[in-house]
Order: sequence, then C-alpha cells, then structure tokens
Amino acid sequence: MIDSREESSCYAVRRLNPFRGVVQVVRTAETRAISLDGSHWEIQIQAQKPDDLWGGVSPGNTAIQFLRFGTWSPNDGLRRVPAHPLLDLTSMFHQAEILIALLEESQQDLPFLLRDRFELWLLDGTNRMPLALLASAIELDKQPQRPAIGRWHCADRSSKDFSSPHTDETHPPHPKDTDPHPHMSALERLIQTESGHTLAQWFERDSSGGGRGLPLAGNESLNDRQLPAGAFPELLLRQVWQAEWDSTLVDDYLNWLAPYLLTLQEISDQTRGKLEQHARGRAMLINDNWTLYPKIIDRAAIDAARVEVRIRQSC
Repeated sequence: MIDSREESSCYAVRRLNPFRGVVQVVRTAETRAISLDGSHWEIQIQAQKPDDLWGGVSPGNTAIQFLRFGTWSPNDGLRRVPAHPLLDLTSMFHQAEILIALLEESQQDLPFLLRDRFELWLLDGTNRMPLALLASAIELDKQPQRPAIGRWHCADRSSKDFSSPHTDETHPPHPKDTDPHPHMSALERLIQTESGHTLAQWFERDSSGGGRGLPLAGNESLNDRQLPAGAFPELLLRQVWQAEWDSTLVDDYLNWLAPYLLTLQEISDQTRGKLEQHARGRAMLINDNWTLYPKIIDRAAIDAARVEVRIRQSC
C-alpha cells in the first residue's frame, strides 16, 4: 500500500442536470471522501470487492472499485458501515486514518476550487450558442464525438415543486390541467423548443471565463471556436428571452434555485447579492449549503436564515 499525502488533492465539482450545488472531494491515490455540505463526508476506499463470501476462487478478475467504508464529520468522527468479512480491514482502517487526517487539515480551505472546467452545453437552435449546462467534467477525451444528449432537467420531480407565481398571474392554470408539475414542465418545454434539434457541445473553459469549443462530429464548423465569457450564461441557463412570459418563468426558476446557485464561484457580486435575497425563502437549503458559499454579500440575511432553521428545529 502506498501511503503518500503528496498524491492528495482537494477540489469541487458541480452537481448537474438538475443543478444541485457543488460536491467537495478529498482524494489520495487509493481513497476519497465526498461531501455535499462540507460537514458530513462519505469515506470510500479503493479495493477489490470479494464476490464469494466463502472464499472460493473467483470465476474472473474482479475490478478494483471504490467501496463505501464509512462516514466522518468533525462532530461525530468516523462511523464505519458493515464491511465484507474478506476485505483487508486493517489496511482499510489505516487508509481511512490518513484520509481523515487530510479532511481535518482541509476544513479551513472549504469550499474547494471547482475543477470541472470541461462543460457540455445544450446549444440554442438558432445561433448555436450556449443555452443550458448539461454536464461537466475534470478530464475529457479530446477525440471528435457527438455527445449522447438527454433532456435538460430543471429539478428532481421528487423534490419540493418549483412554482412560478408570476406565471400563474398572467397564465392561470386550466381547471382540467392534470400535470402535477406544470411550471417544471413548462420550463423544460421552453428549453427543449429553444434548442431546436437538441445539439450540444463540449467547451474547455479558461481562466478568463471564455471557452473553446471541442471537436463535434458532424458539425465541424463549430470546432475550436472561441467564445467570450459573456457567451456562457452566468447562472447556467440563458436569462435573456424575447417573450416576457418566458423571461418571467426563467427568472422565477433561478430565484427558486438561489440557495444552490450561491455555491457557484464565478458570479458577480451584484448577482450574488440578488440571489441572497431570493434565497431567504428557502432557509433550510441555505443552512445546508452556506459553508460552501465562496463569498457572502449580506451576512445578516444568511445568518437570519440559519437562525430561522435553528428555531424550527428546536420546536
């Protein structure tokens, strides 16, 4: 086993389609810890998973994979999950101790810098410009390819429903409308319609905020094009629309998503200040994500949301 902190790294990646904030990662050569809030971490250790409980000869080579070893938090320490009896638990405990030491040292550095600089953007059907972010990656195969495109999703259908109060004012729901998520469906239809033939392209973003389009099979005219920072929507979805109704629907959605959008690291102070005000209506999500906010403009607003959560929990 290699015990080397020199091979460790700390970074963050975005949770996309639908967007749900950022994931914090601490890695060594053979272990990793993952957290959605910066406080509670899942410890995973790379090992060969036994496929025969009784120790018989495996019919083939079992792939090395990350296995869930336990959870860790500064308050509760390590809590191990039940492990397969044929695993080398002594070695895994030693690896976990090294990883936890790294976690303790890195807590003051949260949130970590985003490393997923490759971005898959759904393009609009008219100008082939970035419309909505579908996926991101730390590394990417540079060969020409046509990505497998799925639908852009604004939210998980099992989560609290997104609603657009301004949309209801201008377009009241029909009494016979049986869609349980009418505003989600309307927003996703809008994006799908605007995308035309549903073309997407990978971009490699640079330090200035711009991006280079990577080769896209069948659309060579888009290869290696360099787009300025302003071509990429600041909040991962285009905000400028011709129809007022469409703009209102998108604005209401982004305001609803504000507690998660505040985890983004490249948004302006003006945008961040507006998002903080809209996020106040979802205090629980602020409480879950605030440690991952790279900057806070109105500290009183964020603190008030956290106090509200504590009062709710005490009752």
